[in-house]
Parts: sequence; structure tokens; C-alpha cells
Amino acid sequence: VDLLVQVLREVKELVVLQKSEEETIKKLVDAMDQVLVEAGEVVVRQGEKDSSMYIVQEGDLVIERAPAGSEAPLTRPAGRGDYFGAVALLGRTPQKTTVRASTPCTLWRLDGRKFDEIVIQGGGLDEEEDDDEADDEDDEDDEEDGPTCTTADLREIFIVSDSTGESAKASVQTAMRQFDYCFGTTCGTSRTVVYRFVRTTSEVRKIVDQAREQEALLVFTVMEPKIHEALTTACKEQNVACCDLWGELLESLERKFGAKRSGVTGRRQVVSDEYMRIVQAIEYTRKVDDGVLPNQWDDCDIMLVGPSRAGKTPLSFYLAQRGFKVANYPLVPDEEPPAELFNID
Repeated sequence: VDLLVQVLREVKELVVLQKSEEETIKKLVDAMDQVLVEAGEVVVRQGEKDSSMYIVQEGDLVIERAPAGSEAPLTRPAGRGDYFGAVALLGRTPQKTTVRASTPCTLWRLDGRKFDEIVIQGGGLDEEEDDDEADDEDDEDDEEDGPTCTTADLREIFIVSDSTGESAKASVQTAMRQFDYCFGTTCGTSRTVVYRFVRTTSEVRKIVDQAREQEALLVFTVMEPKIHEALTTACKEQNVACCDLWGELLESLERKFGAKRSGVTGRRQVVSDEYMRIVQAIEYTRKVDDGVLPNQWDDCDIMLVGPSRAGKTPLSFYLAQRGFKVANYPLVPDEEPPAELFNID
């Protein structure tokens, strides 16, 4: 219990818990479920719709994240006192990592709905003080700079797109930087939920109904005329605050070019020769990483040589994403480099 209380207080993505009452933290601990996993078992997968956060009590795990455009995942170890899934918990977004147990593990799972019931809906912060204490601390309060986060002030932002929603999400996050005390999904006073690939009017109605219930601001980038009309009409009928992120821009471009927008949804990757060259470079770099397969080094464009743990692998994949086939070899004391290293043309 002490471990769970300590970790919940220190989760940087859940700023709201840093100001919560002790009773609220204890309620969260009581609401957590114990999860036992065996070695080799996958706890969560990247992209999986699981709005839960996990805290490690015992055991070792590996956390993997596959960056866009790269086939090689970034990995890091996790053990007692570590956590994962905090952003998914708060933002109701898919899991950002794949987590696999290296040894038998004991985990504690906090469900997103239980979190909302206890912290968001129930209010998890001290909002009243003893009158005498408040009088004594008036001077100190006056000296505090800027607004503070409270669960009672939490604002919901819904992002709706008929494609990936990435451009809308990036735009909203950039705008939120102007309100640094309520930034993105990692702050106690705001939460952003992204609805991707919305293609039917029934989906639109459900989202707008949810936005009305939660008094959310609905920001959308929808290109399909039928869905766009359904969304704007539903928001007007339900009196939901909304923002057509690209509406005025597209109308201005239509006037400028004297033409109508195409209405094509999403961005499509063109499979060009350049694209395939990058794919091949990434695959080659992955295969020969960390000094393996020296018989294939002659095919590389760049060979990186240096001490172990000097950052050769990240640099290799950075260059591979720019089309270079990169091999790397770690220099180890008392180990003779393979002859292939000196025969690269």
C-alpha cells in the first residue's frame, strides 16, 4: 500500500494527484486490482484500447515503443516502483507502449473509469480550509503566482476527425501551450480525447451527446461533406461549443484559387523509389545493429565505430530514416575487431 501511495503521488502525468487529499489517494489504491503475469506474457500492446495505468510491485518488464517510420522499437527496462499507461488513463487514449514481462510479475491496475469516479467526478482536492488556518495563511496565498489546478475546474476537449486526427491534435496541443497550467492530457485541469476515423452520422451523434453531457469543447477536422454537416448541425442542436479547425482556412483557399476543395480524407503515403530506399535502409540497419552480421557490412553506406553505450544505435536509425544503410560496431577492451571492419569498400 505504501508503495502504491508513493508512486501515485509521483506520477508526473497526473498533476491532479499532487494536490489531492490523502483520502482520495487511498480510495484509488483500494480501487486498484492486482494483476499477476508470467515471464514472456504481454501486459499491454501499443495502440490497444486499454485506459488503465499499471504500477509494478515485483518483477522485471521491458517497455517497447515503436516510433513512426521505424521498424526498430525503442526499449527500456521497468521494475519495482515503475508505472506505465498514465496518459492512456487520463486521456482515454490507446496505450503508447507494448509492455512484456521478463520475469513473473505482480502489478496493480488502475482502471480509467474508476479514476474518473474517484478523482474527476468525486473531486479529489482540498477545496476548503479551516477558517482559522485560512486566515493565518492569507498572506502566503497572496504570494502564490498564477492559477492552480483543481479537479472541479477540469475542462474536456474532444477532437473529432474522419482521418487520424494527428494534425488537429497537434494544433490543439500547440494552442494549449498558451495556458501552461492546463496543458494537454498531462494536466489536472484539462483532458483531451481524440475520436479518429469517424465515418458515420451515428458516431457523430454519440460523440456530440457525450460532449454535451461533459460540457466539452468539440474541435474537428472533417473533410467528408455529409459528416461535416451532421457534426455542425448536431452541435448547434445540442448547444455544444465547437470549433471547425480548418473551416475558415479552406474557405479562404477556395476563394483564393476559385475552386472547391476535393473533400479527400487523410494523408496517403506515396510509395516512391525514395520511400522504398528508406524502408530498405531501416531494415538493413536493424539487421546489422550492434556489430552483428559482419559479412554484410560491405553493403553499408556508413560504418559507425565507437565505445559501447556511446549512442551509435540511435544515430544509426536517425541516418537510416534519411536513406542511409548504417552499420555500427562497439569497441570492447581486449577484443580484436573482425577483419571485415577493415575491408569495407
